[in-house]
Parts: sequence; C-alpha cells; structure tokens
Amino acid sequence: MQHLGSYLIKGKLIEDGSLEVLEAMDPVTGGAVLLFRPLTGMPPRIDVVGVLPYELPVADAWITELPFGVVNAAGYRGRADLSRLEAWTRRLLAVLAELEAQGLRHGKLRPEDLWVRGEAVWLAGVGVPWPDPEPDAPRLVAILKALAGEAWEGWRYAGVLEALADGGTGFGEALAAMGEAEPPPPVSPEPEDEPPLPKPPEPPPTVRVKGKKAPEQPPTREEPSPPKEEAPPLFPEVAAEPPPAEGAGGFEEPPEVVRIEEPQDPAFEVVRPADGVPQDRRSVLRALAIGLLLLLALGLGVYAWLHRAPAYVQEVTFEVVPPEARAELVVLSAPEGSRLASGTRFAIPGKVRFDKEGLYTFEVQSEGYKPKTFALEVPVLGGRVTVRLGGR
Repeated sequence: MQHLGSYLIKGKLIEDGSLEVLEAMDPVTGGAVLLFRPLTGMPPRIDVVGVLPYELPVADAWITELPFGVVNAAGYRGRADLSRLEAWTRRLLAVLAELEAQGLRHGKLRPEDLWVRGEAVWLAGVGVPWPDPEPDAPRLVAILKALAGEAWEGWRYAGVLEALADGGTGFGEALAAMGEAEPPPPVSPEPEDEPPLPKPPEPPPTVRVKGKKAPEQPPTREEPSPPKEEAPPLFPEVAAEPPPAEGAGGFEEPPEVVRIEEPQDPAFEVVRPADGVPQDRRSVLRALAIGLLLLLALGLGVYAWLHRAPAYVQEVTFEVVPPEARAELVVLSAPEGSRLASGTRFAIPGKVRFDKEGLYTFEVQSEGYKPKTFALEVPVLGGRVTVRLGGR
C-alpha cells in the first residue's frame, strides 16, 4: 500500500487535471483523511460550520480529517431518501450562503465532495484552487437531482431548486423558500360506482272510505292493581287486656313476658389451635416464614437493581493525540431532550456518557493548542473517538 508521510493511501477519489484527491488513513488513530495534492503552502482557515477544515500540510498535500462514521454521498446516487435529502439540502444551502457572504465559493462541486451521516452533511474541498471553476448553484442542483433520481419530478422542492440553478434566486432565498413551500394537497380518489342503497319500505297507504269512519280502537281498560301486601310489623302490637273486674280476688294477673332467644354460638367458625402444638413453636414458625418472605423481597430488589436499564445510551472513550496532551471537551450543542447543557466540560482522555442519540457539537480546548470544533453523531461505531489537537 502506498503512503504519503505517515498516511496510508487507500485510493483515488477525484482527478481534475493535475489536481487529485486521495482517500487515506491515519495509522495512529485509524481515522479517514483526504489528501489534496499537489498543493503547497498553508491551507486557508475557513470557520464555517459544515465545512471540513484543513490540518497542517504534509509534503505537497493539504490534509482534511473526515468525521467519524461518514460515507460519501456518491453512494446514494439515484436512491437517496427524500426526507434525508431535504435535510442535506437545507444544510448545504446554509453553508453555501455563509461562504458567499464571506466572498468564498467551492468552485467545483461534485457528489464526492459531500460526506454524510444520517441527516448531517459536510462539504470538503473549499478553498482548493480547482482548475476552471464553475458556479456552485447549478452544480449543487445537478448533484441533488442525481441523488434523488426518478423521485426528483415529484419532489415539492424541485421548482425552488431549479429556480436557484437558473439564477433566479440565491442560496438564502432558496433556503427561505424551502421553509415556505408546502406539500401539494392530497388528491382524493374518485369514488367508485357503488350499487344504490335500497330505499326504506314505504308505509302502506291510508285508504279512506267515503261516508264511513275508520273503526275506532276500543279504549284499553286498566285493570285495578292488586293491593300491596304490607310487611308485618317488626314488633306486633299486643291488644291491651281489659282490666280485671273489681272484687275478682283482689290481685292482678301478671302480664305475659315475651322472651327473645338469641343464638349463643358466633356467626363464624372458631378455629382453635391443634392440640399438641406448643404456642412457642408456632411463633417460631411464623417468624421464619416472615423472614423468608423478607429475604425473597430483598433478593428480587437486588436483582432488579443489578439489571436496571442504564441512564445513558452510550459511553464513548475519547483519546488525545499526542498522547501526553490533556484537553477539555466543551459542549456547544446537543439533541433536544439531552441533559448535556451547552457549556458542559469533560476532561479528556476519558469517557463521556451520552443520554440521547443524535448530533452533538464540541469544542476542544487545550493549553498550547488552537481550539477545534467538531460534530459527533451518537451512537458512535466502536465507542471510541480520537481527537487530534490543532496547531500551536
């Protein structure tokens, strides 16, 4: 395998006259890089989010590190998903509008210059002196049309982008127009011929006979309802006995005493302890049973605690090159719902736990080195990221 300096060359990506772009690998970190050669001198510093920056040159080549896990957009030619293509288009329009505001342009846009991961996209080759440069807008629209394939004609943003290619609008106007464009109203399918619903049966016609009246219905006679039986009183009234006649013996007969007997046995069955089992032994057995239940509950709680779901989606290990250096990761942005607030700092080398999947943006700060900004898509393949510190 060929090499340039310490980089191992994998193959040629672009050839434009005497200028070529090579895919290579850093053997120390295992990261992918692009080599633009032959170019001499210091590469330009372009501080635009979404544009891949340059590292220190090696021999006659400018070096660009690729973000971890990206793939070349040329592999999506003719089969890009429209929702993902919409996100790429918005980001590219914003990047090119910012470059245009700074008086810069790419000059030779190709699908091979776009590196994507999920809905994120990065632009490579900005600032390279391409031979015979061309306007960016027509080439961008041609790239998007090639990625969409047959779906381009039905895409709701095709008209906005074709106006951009014709020079009718700029990048900022096209981005604003994409925000205002609405999907076409859905066309309701024509109803199929359905058999007519049967009409409800009409009531029979009323026939009136001249000179005769319709027979009247005899009135319904309501039969008297049987008398309600009254419930017997709880305590029957006892008719008072007439007082005894005077001179009938000089004493009154005692009144009759009514005695209400209640059952002596309780309404439930009384469970009595079995004979021959001492009270102390029963207490011991009861205590053992309660202890076993408590141990079982404790064991279930420990098992659930050991097998609980982690409060993070991935733990990523960050390494620093050179190895003796120390740095800090400063969170610039995080996905919605993440608890990693902007300004949170992590010391690296070390591990960082991410609680949400999505795109994070960091700034690397290290004493004696220039700050460096990079984006990271979580989850990270392999769970390991190497950070190369910039120039001093």
